Amino acid sequence: MKLKARNKVDFNRTHTQKGKEDRIRRYSKGECFLEQPVEDIIDAGYYQLMRFWLIGAWIAEKQNLNFYLLNLVRENDEKHIEMEFGEYIRQNEKRRFLRLAWENIYKYISATDLFSEDKNKILEYLENKTVGYYRNELRKAFSIP
Repeated sequence: MKLKARNKVDFNRTHTQKGKEDRIRRYSKGECFLEQPVEDIIDAGYYQLMRFWLIGAWIAEKQNLNFYLLNLVRENDEKHIEMEFGEYIRQNEKRRFLRLAWENIYKYISATDLFSEDKNKILEYLENKTVGYYRNELRKAFSIP
């Protein structure tokens, strides 16, 4: 899990031109699930999301299933990712890209009437998860009171 990693990444910094051409050729087979060419999506920085989208959409199509690609982020991160990445992909009632915040998962679990050891463990984990230090102070990962 890359908790602090951004969705948008400069593909060209970490890959060769030959590698880029190979991926364009490989993933262009799934362009029926895209609104824009693979190269444009890679250049925009959404290679990984595009890859997950194409693989999931293709499997769902073959199995006649609905497909939802959930982008799990912290509540204050990437607030516009649905709209930004959504411009590049072909969504419909069977295929959707959705942003979900860890804090929403916390709220959902804490509001359930279920009482179990597992519920308490996950709530405690989310309440106490950290993401390193800032100015010698340990930072909480999530905006949970």
